[in-house]
Amino acid sequence: MWRTMKKIYVLEKFSEGYTVTPLSLFLGHFLMILSCLITSVWAEDLKDKSYHFRFDEFHLDVSYEKFFRLNTPVAKTEDGDRFNLDVRFENENAKTDLETRFYILEETDYAFSLKEMYYKKILFNETEFSFGRKILKWNENEKFWNLGYLNGLQSLSLLSDKEEGVTGLFLSTQWKSLEFDFFLSYVFIPVINPSIDIDNGKVSGNNDWVRLPPTQTIYNGRIIPISYQLSDINYSRIVFNKSLGGRVLLNYKIQGLPGTLSSYAFYKPENKLRINASAYYNTALDNVTVEANPTINHHAYYGLYLTQKFPHFFGAFEGGISYVDPNAKIGKDINVFKIDNSRQTFQSDFFSIEPNYEKESYAHASYHQEIFSNKFTLHYIHLLTNNQKKSDDFYSDAVRFKRALGLRADWHLFEKIIGFIDYKYDFHRRDTILNIESNYFLTKHWYISLGTELIKAETDESFWSYYRSNDIVYTKTGIIF
Repeated sequence: MWRTMKKIYVLEKFSEGYTVTPLSLFLGHFLMILSCLITSVWAEDLKDKSYHFRFDEFHLDVSYEKFFRLNTPVAKTEDGDRFNLDVRFENENAKTDLETRFYILEETDYAFSLKEMYYKKILFNETEFSFGRKILKWNENEKFWNLGYLNGLQSLSLLSDKEEGVTGLFLSTQWKSLEFDFFLSYVFIPVINPSIDIDNGKVSGNNDWVRLPPTQTIYNGRIIPISYQLSDINYSRIVFNKSLGGRVLLNYKIQGLPGTLSSYAFYKPENKLRINASAYYNTALDNVTVEANPTINHHAYYGLYLTQKFPHFFGAFEGGISYVDPNAKIGKDINVFKIDNSRQTFQSDFFSIEPNYEKESYAHASYHQEIFSNKFTLHYIHLLTNNQKKSDDFYSDAVRFKRALGLRADWHLFEKIIGFIDYKYDFHRRDTILNIESNYFLTKHWYISLGTELIKAETDESFWSYYRSNDIVYTKTGIIF
């Protein structure tokens, strides 16, 4: 069959931000091994301590969720109701935070997210060592805007602000008013959600928000199908990559009011995999065959971050500047996985392929206020660089926000009703994103939920334009232990 194929050109990548299922399974097994290692070290440490399990250290949430579409997307993935199983355990020496989704489809599928799992130990004085998977809180504003440069995005749903940590060794120490944080890793675990399946040339996914590649193209004036296949994955070239990062934080007080000023820098693989590919015109089957191959790209991420508390009832401020450079290279010790034709662009009768390796810089600020048990946060973000790239058939490369205002309110009423409203508006693109959820506790452990996710994107250049027909209302019932 390969003799009947004519190679047309090489694509740099055909999509970004999701992981093919074989790689997801491999990474899942790798995380299981890591989990066993952390658990065994922690158990060994407990031998010398009189430890007694406390129920307040353990949290279990089992729920059933159903959603209803308010419109019909042009292209959508398989979807259905789902069972959710969320487990969290935390004490002074260890933490585990795992979420699992079981999708009810014609063939039951699942997805999981290990947000954090680490063991920590005080070595001496103010020095703490930990290893495992841990969320870094060096830029809290990034979480609200779902940027995903420092920590990975969980991506079990598009609008979720939940994150997944980085995996490696962590060391924190303190000297007078200064704090020092260091990170080193020889292992890279990319974001594994949302994952996709490639079966008989077709691409599918169980996550309703996954952006699938095109199924057909125009060649010589005719519409012909596209068939996808996965090349042999070199797992070691993906998993065994080095990362290095650090932060210096200064604690200070102004008229007795505490604040911090920190500077951080990170060099590591991008949290989302890139996928390069070769494309062929198959004369025997009269289709375009695309062979996909997952790969990574290192980037540098650095910035400044300021926090300042105000007098009582006046809240707190957080803000800073962050910079992302996907073209950065650091020495020979940090080996970057290089691929042929990695930075080329292509124009053909099949596709227009223009990889995005543009630098990005953001200024961001947030104001936090808490009234009784209710929290209110006002956010702003401004893209400082001139990023003009649009989304296209193969990418979600457009930046998420350019000049946007955000509002987050978390309420807690009468110990029975808790919920949140999350609103974002981009002044430059006129994008509007709204996520509302309310939970009512029928008993101490049993709750019901109602929520909605609404997306408005007026221009095709917006990152959100592909998802503007994915408005939903969802309901959920669950039990918390």
